[in-house]
Amino acid sequence: MTYKADSIKTISFGEAANARIGMYLSADTDEAIFLGYREIVCNSNDEHAMGYGNKIITVIDSKKRTISVEDEGRGIPVGIRKDGSNSLIAALTIPHTGAKLDSDTYAGAIGTNGIGSSIVAHTASWLDAEVKAYNGHYKVHFEGTAKAGATTDGVVTITETPQKKTGTKITYSPNPETYKDSWINKEQVIEFLTQMSYFNPGLTYILDFDGD
Repeated sequence: MTYKADSIKTISFGEAANARIGMYLSADTDEAIFLGYREIVCNSNDEHAMGYGNKIITVIDSKKRTISVEDEGRGIPVGIRKDGSNSLIAALTIPHTGAKLDSDTYAGAIGTNGIGSSIVAHTASWLDAEVKAYNGHYKVHFEGTAKAGATTDGVVTITETPQKKTGTKITYSPNPETYKDSWINKEQVIEFLTQMSYFNPGLTYILDFDGD
């Protein structure tokens, strides 16, 4: 067995997220799905903590294996960064990317590592992000595989009509290549949202789990 320069391999973040989900979320895939969902809710919660939005809506469909989280925050910024990438796409695919890595935008936040949303995106079969902002309505779609993670054609569709209500909506389907038959637990979600409500007076959490 040879050990040489080419023995030192590099895999993409998307492949690593799927192959080593336990390193980022949990080796227990049921728990990993829940923790991914929790990351998205906490992002919405951070918007409320900054004074934006009073409602977070979760819709979970077990038959379709889809999870959706919608808030009334400012909406993830959409635009071209200095490096040429779109800020919405970067926030959802590039690890350690976000507005909470310094104190310029958020005075305080639950998630500060810029990793949660990208883990969710890279371990999803598909993910749709929808942003309503004061200057328009934006949508972007991602497809995912366990080997490549999340990919997109880079097209952000824009309706240049100012929105009266702003916010971000993330809808996705956890990739069965990664999560197998695991699924999110209803009682765990209810307990989590109940606990969050105790610490966030004035913020309403709405849950639609399989139509209940």
